[in-house]
Amino acid sequence: MTRVLKLALVLAVVSALSFAATIDNFNGAASAQIARDSVIDGTAVTDTQGNRTIFANKSAGSDGIFLDSVVTALANGYFTGSSGVGTAGTTGASYIGMWSLTSFDVGFSIELIGNDLPGSKIAFWLSDGTNTATSPDYGLAVVAPGDPSQLIVALFSGFNGIGAVNMSAITSLGFVNTHVANGDLALDNFGTQVIPEPGTYALMAAGLVGLYFVRRRRA
Repeated sequence: MTRVLKLALVLAVVSALSFAATIDNFNGAASAQIARDSVIDGTAVTDTQGNRTIFANKSAGSDGIFLDSVVTALANGYFTGSSGVGTAGTTGASYIGMWSLTSFDVGFSIELIGNDLPGSKIAFWLSDGTNTATSPDYGLAVVAPGDPSQLIVALFSGFNGIGAVNMSAITSLGFVNTHVANGDLALDNFGTQVIPEPGTYALMAAGLVGLYFVRRRRA
């Protein structure tokens, strides 16, 4: 491969990169945060901690069969949602605050680190206090223990109602999991998917090009 082609490949890799800005990595909770619906169908149970509220809403199933939402109290915490045998419903988290999502914020992303059954889904939403935009449902693949995690990216361009939302004055946002019966899942690192500013690209490209020529000189 010629030097020009190698350089073009380096620049193409740089241009394809995007980054995530974390909204919630679920770390550092003082104690486990649990919202558990074990009795009443159709009534959401919530638990609020800071600007985060997690919820469990058992929409179908026998009383006494749980559906719960848990944020673990670990240094490297994560979110889990679990529905019992014959029980369906939703779990998820919502956040209040003020976010200014610029043109470089192209969507939400979240890491799927575990999912035991096919058929469960996740969706995202955001609101400026007056208008709300919602994403399509994204099917969740099965991720068994030891499998690599999967990154789910929901682009704002695909959200229903996004044109009416003031992206520089977001007051709340979140995600909702729809569980199949007995479906357990685990998530981590909820955030925005970000395309770096052009200046950032230029610095990265310059650094990679410099490394390329240093390697050539040593070879």
